Amino acid sequence: MGLNNHIFDFHTEVSKGLVPKHTLVHKFGQNLDIDTTTDPETVWSAGGLYTFPSSADTLKIISNDADDNGTGTTGALTIKVQGLDANYGLIEEDFTLNGQTAVTGSKNFIRVFRAFVTSAGSSELNEGTITINNSDDSLTLATIPALHGQTQMAVYTIPANHKAYLTSFSASMSKATPSAAIVLEMIFRKDGVKRVKQNISIDTTGSTSFIKEFKMPLPIEEKTDVYVNAKEVSQNNSGVFSNFALVLVEQSEKYQ
Repeated sequence: MGLNNHIFDFHTEVSKGLVPKHTLVHKFGQNLDIDTTTDPETVWSAGGLYTFPSSADTLKIISNDADDNGTGTTGALTIKVQGLDANYGLIEEDFTLNGQTAVTGSKNFIRVFRAFVTSAGSSELNEGTITINNSDDSLTLATIPALHGQTQMAVYTIPANHKAYLTSFSASMSKATPSAAIVLEMIFRKDGVKRVKQNISIDTTGSTSFIKEFKMPLPIEEKTDVYVNAKEVSQNNSGVFSNFALVLVEQSEKYQ
């Protein structure tokens, strides 16, 4: 019950910033080309299995299109990268792009879970694929696909001093002909241990999408990596999409 006997929706009030210590996290990803010989793959735009860094490092960012340039007039000019620092605290850093020449950051990230264009020229989007690597280019942490303006990665890590509550998990796939099927696994990873916590199986002869809402949200501890892998794909060139939503709660004494 809310003001003047009106019933308020909890998630809407969290989105408004009216519920102390609570925030909503929506993660979504795509992997548009999974083959029978390469599965499993993580649902993220770079393709292949996602590898989590073992230590914090500065970032190196580059586009494959010269028009994604802070001094340009058409593509992406600047981006913001969000993730976690060495202590798993929330961190973000702004970058001015330099086209096909890499730019480097000054902050150390142990996780990157989102990046998006913050200013652009006439196209209003990044014209090329923007790749976010660690400092020596040995690990790709995220990509912003061309013409998307934001990362597409069903990957997230719970910050330190927070607990998350999984409220929904969904997936869909695309494959014209012949018919195709695929299995999606949501994995929790912490302290060197992986646990498959949810499974979805979809196919193009029946339902090509599935959504699960959690009436009793599933709790997730701090510093847990949450991500979605696709496996058992039955046809080459299959595309898959996945989304999940979390309520993130800062763990002060009142909210533990």
